[in-house]
Amino acid sequence: MEKDMDNLEVHTKELWDARSVKWAARDSEDEAARQQNEARYQYTDDFLWSHHLYDGNSEILDIGCGLGMFAVRFAQKAKRVTGLDISGKMLEYARQSVELNGLQNVDFIDMPWQDIDLRKSGLEKAYDLVFASLCPGISSDGGLLKMSQASRDWCFTCHFARRFSSLKNDVYLSILGHPFDSEWGKKSIGKSVEELLRAGYYPSLSYYDTQALVEWPLDEETAKHFAGHLGPLKDEQKYIDKYTGPVFDYLKKVAVNGLIRDETEAKIAFLYWQVT
Repeated sequence: MEKDMDNLEVHTKELWDARSVKWAARDSEDEAARQQNEARYQYTDDFLWSHHLYDGNSEILDIGCGLGMFAVRFAQKAKRVTGLDISGKMLEYARQSVELNGLQNVDFIDMPWQDIDLRKSGLEKAYDLVFASLCPGISSDGGLLKMSQASRDWCFTCHFARRFSSLKNDVYLSILGHPFDSEWGKKSIGKSVEELLRAGYYPSLSYYDTQALVEWPLDEETAKHFAGHLGPLKDEQKYIDKYTGPVFDYLKKVAVNGLIRDETEAKIAFLYWQVT
């Protein structure tokens, strides 16, 4: 799935609408994985605040805001936050989160980042921080420089430099006969840095490391999850239909007391630059 994050054909409203339901439910998410994600959200917010990328007077654009995990955090300290996403369903959940937290300084834009005309929309140089976390929408040609056009001060994005799952790797080996490429993200990071340097910006890089031991239940939903990850995101259902059975058979062999252990680790690259 991750190898195709730069492929714009996967970025459809329908795909991310469907994904929003899974992400909002989080029923199948192991507690360790949930804590791992929460720790990343908090670390990222703390990093931005401590490096003075935003403050109490800042107006922030959150590109690919999804369920609003970052938008809510930002709005609790910043002056104003705008969340942008291709998925109206994602934004429905984000609005609910904003309301539950009693926030009134957040608005949303239901539109793909690639399609928005900053000048016509009045969003050129409209934000103090333009932010995008693990967002495939900025991977299009000119996506990073478009972030700079919307910002009057700082831009921040992050990518996976490495993402390893022992269980995903074992499933790849068992079903496809080769290991999962955990180093796929390095190329896109280098491309982003080069693009910014050519445009006259001097980006900074920092890294965040995380790891967890996740336990997956031995059931068909777990098998579907890993079967879907055997191919590109746009073909997820095709791979689920084709490989759920074989993946389930493999999981039965490695399960202990109805659970499958998965040792995960990730290195996330923080890329940030000042446009002034």
